[in-house]
Amino acid sequence: MKTFFSTLKEAHKVPLDLSLLVLITITVPFSINICNLFIIISFLYSLYLLVTKQRKPLLFNFLFIFPFLFFIVTIISALLSKNLDKGVTEINKALLFFIIPFIILILYQKKEYLSKLLFGFLLSTTVSTLILLCHTAIKYVQGNSLNTLFFHEFTRLYDQHPVYFSLNIALSVFILNALFFKQQALSKKSSLLFTATSLILFLGILFCASKIILVIFFILYSIQILSVTIKQRVKVAIIGTFLLLGSIAITKTDLGNRFQEVLKTNFIPFSPTQDIKKAKVFSYNEKETISDLELRLLIAKIGLFHQIKDRKLLFGYGVGDTQDYLDYYYMTYGLAPNWYEGHNLHNQYLQIWVTYGILFFMVFIGYLFASAHTYFTIKNNLFIFFIVTVLIAFLFESYLVRNKGIIFFFFFNSVFLAHSYLVKQSKKPISL
Repeated sequence: MKTFFSTLKEAHKVPLDLSLLVLITITVPFSINICNLFIIISFLYSLYLLVTKQRKPLLFNFLFIFPFLFFIVTIISALLSKNLDKGVTEINKALLFFIIPFIILILYQKKEYLSKLLFGFLLSTTVSTLILLCHTAIKYVQGNSLNTLFFHEFTRLYDQHPVYFSLNIALSVFILNALFFKQQALSKKSSLLFTATSLILFLGILFCASKIILVIFFILYSIQILSVTIKQRVKVAIIGTFLLLGSIAITKTDLGNRFQEVLKTNFIPFSPTQDIKKAKVFSYNEKETISDLELRLLIAKIGLFHQIKDRKLLFGYGVGDTQDYLDYYYMTYGLAPNWYEGHNLHNQYLQIWVTYGILFFMVFIGYLFASAHTYFTIKNNLFIFFIVTVLIAFLFESYLVRNKGIIFFFFFNSVFLAHSYLVKQSKKPISL
């Protein structure tokens, strides 16, 4: 079985295809521009290989056609939007729907690539998290309150939303376990490396302070640890360490307040209406007490109700107009200006429904569940943990409206799907 050290020793032998994929992978946790640069370079190289007939696409099926379809539908939706400027902006972002799967189809030709990509991502996420922790420690020493260094402040150095960064950490921990527990016995050196890496990532995901990702992560992480063949006391020690760190963070910092806020939510009676005279206008005091959970429910009610009343159920508002409609209705209920204007639906399923309509929503759901079915079919726990995390996280954030969310989801989902296809072709899974 390959260890971390043997993987490092082989790093200098990688072909150009794998080198470019690794460069994308290791830059995902860092600032957007760095990763985008390597995506563009990889796309141009992939296009060159295809045009010169040096390479054929790995496969064509619905799971790889869907991202291209998503891109085409976004173009049509943008061009039909009233706010054309906003629509064009969304087209630029949606280019990633087309580019990322295309790169994987051309460059991901060997299933042996997977372990190297995952190792690179794990190493990169660990280093990037360690940098953030050191940066946080320096600010704390300089006199900043620890409570001010969580959530947005923690990932500000990379100009990245902590919810997106916490997804990187969660996947990296799953990879860490998959890599290490494939070995029959851990050496003392490997055990120390595993412990140190786990602590860095545990602290990182706690400082990101994303409530839902923390809950999903702990449940899936516990399942993963309990399913591996190691001594019971080691399992207890690993899970107990995370629980201890989490307990300290919840009781000693504002992270606990973020969870208590959900439990103390006092839902304000609200029903959307088309009659402006009857519309509830939220007072300043009411808006001050709206929790994250309540806000998501309010926005969902507003989006779904008015989409139906505006007769946009079939094709949605369009990518250029959705936010304009939402902001108008936020204004109607006193939730804007200077409050929630610019807020998307914070639910990827509803975001697709309201933006593109029910027809494309059904196609999107089909893509997600077909991906999940593929992973369950080949029985790869790492892939399953990835897709389950994403499916649940989509309930609380619109990840595919931001560059980082698009790259994280479509890159790893495309890699895992391509690998699954190669595994089925060879009928022999490869270990990480």
